Amino acid sequence: MNISSDFNDNILNEIKAGSLRMLMFKVSEFDQIINKGFKWAAEEMVPYDEDYEKDYDEYIDGIVLLLKDKYEDDVIEYMTRVIGTFNGPDTHKYTFKKHSERHGGSGFSETFNTWDDLILRFGYWMALEWDEIKRKLDTFDKGQILISSPGEPTNTMNYYFSIKKMPK
Repeated sequence: MNISSDFNDNILNEIKAGSLRMLMFKVSEFDQIINKGFKWAAEEMVPYDEDYEKDYDEYIDGIVLLLKDKYEDDVIEYMTRVIGTFNGPDTHKYTFKKHSERHGGSGFSETFNTWDDLILRFGYWMALEWDEIKRKLDTFDKGQILISSPGEPTNTMNYYFSIKKMPK
């Protein structure tokens, strides 16, 4: 196990998740999605302390610069691929499922009329390769795929996650 590599992957995944979160908040400018994603991740890493309120924003800005120096190209490439899966109106519905057992169990599901809506709502939960998931779903008219299992690096929720695709 390479601790340095795992640490870097965790940081990168936090930044990706932060950028995906900006989509949910309806941030539309690509540069703002990236910049606010980095800021969100930095703020998650450094808890706010009112004793240092005066210096907090400056400290966060410094961390953002360090993170961007190391990860910006990767995050831009990732978000370009994710946003590239958006296509507006869709001929299919997608159901996002969170389940406690491999093939069911407790949890929940929510159905969306478009892929875009699913990603806007749940994409930030895990920094997955959403473009690869979409390509896999595009190979069939209806069906379900497992997208994440408990214990995977981006899945800290101890649940399975699946997406079901079906015609409208």
